[in-house]
Amino acid sequence: MASRPRGTNSALSDSQTTKVGAPVAKAGPLPRGMDVAKGQVSVDLIQKNKYSLVNDHVVLLDNRATKPSPIYLDISICFLDSAPTEVRPSATATVPRASASVDWPRAIKTSAQWDEGADENLMSEGFLRQHGVNPSVLPVRPAQSRIQGIAGSSFPMGRVEVALRFGKREFFDYFLVVREDLPLILGNRARTALGISLGGLHLPDHATRKENDVSGDADRASLFDVDSPPLAEVPPALVALLQANERIPAEAVCTHPMAVVRVDVPPGTRPHYEAGRRYPQSRHEAIDKQVSEWLVEGIIEPCPRASLWNMGLVVVLKATDPGQPQKFRICIDPRPVNRVTPNDLHPLPHILDYLDDACGAVVFSSLDLRGSFHQFNVEPAHRHILAFTWNSVQYQFRRGPFGLKALAGQFQRVMSSILGDLPYVRVYIDDIIIFSSSVDEHAEHLTEVLLRLNRNCLRVQPPKCRFFRPAVPYLG
Repeated sequence: MASRPRGTNSALSDSQTTKVGAPVAKAGPLPRGMDVAKGQVSVDLIQKNKYSLVNDHVVLLDNRATKPSPIYLDISICFLDSAPTEVRPSATATVPRASASVDWPRAIKTSAQWDEGADENLMSEGFLRQHGVNPSVLPVRPAQSRIQGIAGSSFPMGRVEVALRFGKREFFDYFLVVREDLPLILGNRARTALGISLGGLHLPDHATRKENDVSGDADRASLFDVDSPPLAEVPPALVALLQANERIPAEAVCTHPMAVVRVDVPPGTRPHYEAGRRYPQSRHEAIDKQVSEWLVEGIIEPCPRASLWNMGLVVVLKATDPGQPQKFRICIDPRPVNRVTPNDLHPLPHILDYLDDACGAVVFSSLDLRGSFHQFNVEPAHRHILAFTWNSVQYQFRRGPFGLKALAGQFQRVMSSILGDLPYVRVYIDDIIIFSSSVDEHAEHLTEVLLRLNRNCLRVQPPKCRFFRPAVPYLG
């Protein structure tokens, strides 16, 4: 699939293109008395005036009606002769600090436009000529041979490896070199390495792991603290709705008419039967525990008769805090079923669109559904296809198993049907976020959401929910 810059600030958009080296427009200045370098701007000021700090630039937050001014970052670039062995950034992971061997005194100091919709960093051939550099141009990967923007397609000439510095942050990355005359573009994958957060939504927890973060507190571009206390207590009416949600029986399933999982294997398909896999002894206790929990919660049941279908179990390590016992995630391996069954092509939303939608809000809540796919019933006539064997007993899934390819689209379709008409709610599969402009309004919004979840017998997981917060992690 070709890489393409997405979004209204697309790197190849005619209306957005300016000459490299031309003066760049900065967003409005900070009010007097605010120390930019130390990030001394109150959350209250940001919420009222809708400012966000990006190192030494201020950008408008509320872009629900119009897009904000382009975000320009003052960076330093050192060109490298070959690809470094160090990890390059992604949109969801931090990277190690660039090595001390980089010759920063000879770096080119310039401004780059950060484009939240671009998949790649882009550099014009004219930028290289303007600065009199002739770096090694490496070949691009096949997926990068053509990039698509609003104004059309571009065919990169090659790739240049660089070390980047932004404030106190240093990391290795690369730019695709194009012939078009356009600003220096930093794509969204560098967001975490740059330390940028959008609107009132903080980066996911796994994108800011302390053990990998080499920057100081004053170097963060986000002024929102996801661990801030709630702006208000949960009112009694909402407590009552949450208690009603807890009383939904564990064996209950979502009552929405589309919440039934079908496994439509074409007629004449030869059943797949996989003999039991061997697992390390250290995994047996975890599998025993998981199978027992599935039985108690009604997620699986012993097969009433021998099934000609039988899947293997997959056991993978879960992220575990240092010093804590190792945990495992266990599910069936449904690839043989996925190969012969149709997919649900309902589109999943783009997270950046959700970040745009929530900009300007001042109070947030996030809800996490308990077991997500396990709250959907499997069509009884299709359960024997989702069978597996453990300790010489064959079981079948009564509820939706993780890994079934059509389930993500189906789940999104059902949740969109339940909550999609509410303009203050965004749902990504089982992660629900509610945002409002005031605490009183937020209480009304939460009431409507919980009423609809209770009506459809969808259970939330209170320990993973946050209520009435000035900021929340999302998709973490």
